[in-house]
Amino acid sequence: MQQLIDDLIYYSAAYDIGELTIYDPWSIVKTDGSHIQRRIDERLSQLIVARRHKFRSKVIIRYSQEHDDDEHDTNVLFVNLLDANDGRSSLVRVARQLSITSSDITIESIDHLLHLDHIDEPDLLIKYGCVDSLVGYPPWSLRVTEMLDGGEKFNELKFISYLERFACRDQRFGR
Repeated sequence: MQQLIDDLIYYSAAYDIGELTIYDPWSIVKTDGSHIQRRIDERLSQLIVARRHKFRSKVIIRYSQEHDDDEHDTNVLFVNLLDANDGRSSLVRVARQLSITSSDITIESIDHLLHLDHIDEPDLLIKYGCVDSLVGYPPWSLRVTEMLDGGEKFNELKFISYLERFACRDQRFGR
């Protein structure tokens, strides 16, 4: 699993993806965040030498509720590490905040408050593992998400095929 996560982050940086969320309901990945950061920094230094096209040369590992100043840096891949507690606690926090405000509760206000906890609506979700379930992933954040099954093996060609399949989809958002 460690290699899969490292490769996913590396290819996301190499292909100029701006944000990646890794959801692990068992919190294994979250506890390994500093090691992931170190391994990715080493691999990115090799990418800087090998590649000449645009890519993200900096990776920032974020945990739910962290806020950073690099939010608008176009050279950064933000990697959000979430676990089962993040979705539930973020929704509770948003509900509390909205209950004490006098403004109307709207989809936009909920999205904005969840975004502050790095729980965004992913465009593409790739599910890995043998459990055919999202195991606690926050359902609010999956309203218009394209979902693909990751299968058994992961490599750069498979990553590119996911991006190509996603790019070919016709997304209809209603109305």
